[in-house]
Amino acid sequence: MGEDILEALEKLSKIIGRDFEWMVIGSCNMFLQGIDILPKDIDVVVHERKLGVIKKKFSEYIKKDIHIYEGTLGKYPRVILEINGIEVEIMGGKDDGIYFKNISGGTLELDIRGMRLKCLELEKEAEVYEMLGQDERVKQINEFLRNERE
Repeated sequence: MGEDILEALEKLSKIIGRDFEWMVIGSCNMFLQGIDILPKDIDVVVHERKLGVIKKKFSEYIKKDIHIYEGTLGKYPRVILEINGIEVEIMGGKDDGIYFKNISGGTLELDIRGMRLKCLELEKEAEVYEMLGQDERVKQINEFLRNERE
């Protein structure tokens, strides 16, 4: 279960390496932290100034080149990759943006198959989902956290 996601993450982790900060967010983050959910894609955030580096490192995987996306969280640059059949959205975040403002106090590092993956803490992920109006995701996270504490 989730083997294709893990294989794509391994390739992503290997290519990005430790060159700069990046973190896994969204349903893939929930999956990695033990919530019973099977993500359809991988969402990653990097500092927006690093998207050019991502474009070079992942040139053979680019599905949609760097472009501005406008959504509930505002406008941000992103690039869409496809790795082993899995779509990977890499969004560019600002230092004071919703994700990177939490980098020092709202993330954790998971060791999965030898990969050191930085992930947003689930409480912070729930806050983002609340901002996005995705109440079902907020409920899933809160139930998981409640069960973990019992």
